[in-house]
Amino acid sequence: TLSLLVRMIFVLGRPQIPVMWDARIYASAALGIIEYLGADGKFGHPEQIPAEDSVGQKIKFEYSVAEHISGEQIEWLYYSKPTVAQAQEYIFISGPVYPVLLAVILGQDIFPDFDLGRFFNAIIDSLSVALLMLIAYRLFGRREALAAGVIYIFYLPFILQCGMISPDPLTIFLVLLVLGLILEYHEKEKNHYLILGGAVLGLLVLTRPTAT
Repeated sequence: TLSLLVRMIFVLGRPQIPVMWDARIYASAALGIIEYLGADGKFGHPEQIPAEDSVGQKIKFEYSVAEHISGEQIEWLYYSKPTVAQAQEYIFISGPVYPVLLAVILGQDIFPDFDLGRFFNAIIDSLSVALLMLIAYRLFGRREALAAGVIYIFYLPFILQCGMISPDPLTIFLVLLVLGLILEYHEKEKNHYLILGGAVLGLLVLTRPTAT
């Protein structure tokens, strides 16, 4: 579609915002999940780690970065690298959904990891355009649906966020999906649309637990 083409040209055609600030939280939480899966169920609680073991925990995290992240690396700026336990507890800041998706991406060795994350954002955001147009068509009509789709496709902030390691494209998609399910229930009055809508709302909360 035109939306996907515009976003892929943007992602592939220019340098993207480095993986820093909030993106370092999501990436660190993803690495924490990967380490948790191989650590006999030990998760978080950095306050229980003796001070003499914290250096080893930081080295373990750096080893995890080197092992699992290919291509572009995390920009730490003036932040210190976390220990593995601290990285695992970042999930309570970021919510679990996006770090889990990033953990899956970091687990593959075919594409540069963060580039693949940006491709995922571009695909999800393109699906959001389709959902928005479908919702606008049902509520207002064909002309309004086309106008909404064109505005979304070329709205610069939505294009820019596809180049960031961020859950925002997925958040928008889930919000629109809930609205679509509510419309389905309103038209067909079948309870399973409400149940699906509630499940998607739960997923939305786990994707974006905070408003910032």
